[in-house]
Amino acid sequence: LEIDAMGIDIKKYPCCYAIHRALDGLLALRKTHALTPANVVRIDITNSAGGAAPDFIIVQGAARDFTGSINGNLNFLKAGNAQLTLRDNNTFSGTLTVLGSVLSLADQGRVSGANRVDVRNSVLRWDDSGIQAMSNRVGSTVPIRLDGGAIEYISRSGTDGAITLGSLTLAGGASVLRVNV
Repeated sequence: LEIDAMGIDIKKYPCCYAIHRALDGLLALRKTHALTPANVVRIDITNSAGGAAPDFIIVQGAARDFTGSINGNLNFLKAGNAQLTLRDNNTFSGTLTVLGSVLSLADQGRVSGANRVDVRNSVLRWDDSGIQAMSNRVGSTVPIRLDGGAIEYISRSGTDGAITLGSLTLAGGASVLRVNV
């Protein structure tokens, strides 16, 4: 049997083995430089490999702001029961899928390279109430699919708000468009 040849071992991390080297590197950096979360100002995630876009998944249980960027040939999936706010331009070229709670695009937050947006039983928030209103947080030709999800637009107070969305498909559930102008 193959298991006899390979042996049995304890899994080092509770995730797919493909990410273990990156986690080893991160832990080595933390140990070598005494890094704490307070020391980290920005994280940029990039995949420059060709072929099918791999999934980059964030599952979170507490509200977070992300001021880094997600770039390259990736699909981005936001899951979990807490809000994630993207505050910079993210140029990944795959699908954005929002699977839980709220994904908020605020300040400089954009998903300018996404080729499709799926919102499933969650909210994609276009928030222009912060330091900068933007007309291109999601590309105007990007198809959007709501499956029991919602798109919420919050305009800057005291100004006329206007955005353009790509084709919108309502796939099921109680899908909602919310506008706060």
